[in-house]
Amino acid sequence: MSETKFLGILLLDIPELQEILSTIREKHNTPPVLPENVQLAKTLFEERTAEEWRAIRDEIESELRVKIPLVPANIGAHLR
Repeated sequence: MSETKFLGILLLDIPELQEILSTIREKHNTPPVLPENVQLAKTLFEERTAEEWRAIRDEIESELRVKIPLVPANIGAHLR
């Protein structure tokens, strides 16, 4: 199983993730897309440049790092 798939499974049930995605979708006027809806995904992908999608992805990642830290803030104390 790939790291991306593994993290996707772990993160799906986290309420903060759904909140982040909802906020980003609303901000960028992008509907949720199910994996089986290939045509919608293709249409949405073509509406923006790669740089615009990268900025949206970076925004999601930034929000995730703030709201859902995968590594505890005090990890350094435990590693000493």
